Amino acid sequence: MAEFSKAYARVREAEGDYAKHSADRGGETWKGIARVHHPSWPGWGIIDVARGDPRFPKQLAEIPELQVLVEELYEELYWKRLEGDSLPQPLADRLFDVAVNMGTSRAMIFLQIGLNVLNRAESLWPEVKVDGVLGPATRHARTAALLADEALRLTDVVRHLAAARHIELALQSPSQRVFIRGWLTRDAE
Repeated sequence: MAEFSKAYARVREAEGDYAKHSADRGGETWKGIARVHHPSWPGWGIIDVARGDPRFPKQLAEIPELQVLVEELYEELYWKRLEGDSLPQPLADRLFDVAVNMGTSRAMIFLQIGLNVLNRAESLWPEVKVDGVLGPATRHARTAALLADEALRLTDVVRHLAAARHIELALQSPSQRVFIRGWLTRDAE
């Protein structure tokens, strides 16, 4: 089954380093961790102290404790909530990426939609409620889908839904269009 380290390596690359883009709804971020969404994350204290260094923000990558805190946050708040260890690597990678980029609830919604559209008129598993919650019915359907060799199709559905969501965000909010090329590249990988 999937390994967190492999999924994390992909996300770490996609999220980059320090950013503070005026159009980014997350505001200030380090490795994709937005201060606005995770204000109590201990890494912010380290970053705030590091601001006094003339090499800021480049020196942040040289602080091992900061890198450990990033990895711990991603594993606890995203990977474990998705039960990534119980999935095939491609599906775990895709769901983890969506969870980091859009939230775990959105990743579960995409999985649930995929489970419902691939269930062949409920002949493989019962339809699941699309509520963004990884509950018993979603777990049951997910297990049945994996046993039915639907992991790659589920991965594709999640990927396409992520791209569609990014396009929808860009259409709804023109200020977000600056990010669309990066989002679509990320969705295609």
